[in-house]
Amino acid sequence: MTKDELIAKQQVEIEDGEKAAYELIGQRDYWEARATRLAEDVGAALGFDVGEHSSNNCPIECAIDQLYWMRTQEMTVSLAPPAENMGLKNE
Repeated sequence: MTKDELIAKQQVEIEDGEKAAYELIGQRDYWEARATRLAEDVGAALGFDVGEHSSNNCPIECAIDQLYWMRTQEMTVSLAPPAENMGLKNE
């Protein structure tokens, strides 16, 4: 293989690698946007704000944290004794 053929082959390999990288980045961005939309929709349906995506906030993580917190609150409430057992009256 001549020097020029080797250079041409390497250039094709570089271009193929760049194309694959751009496709992967595009797929990542697409699914990140879909996940963010899902987080926003879950927040809206359940009454909490997941915030804007920034270096300090990830709406997806915020939605997960809020759902976990809500589930923890449900479990705490369901484990609480009935009010009449605590000397309180339900009115």
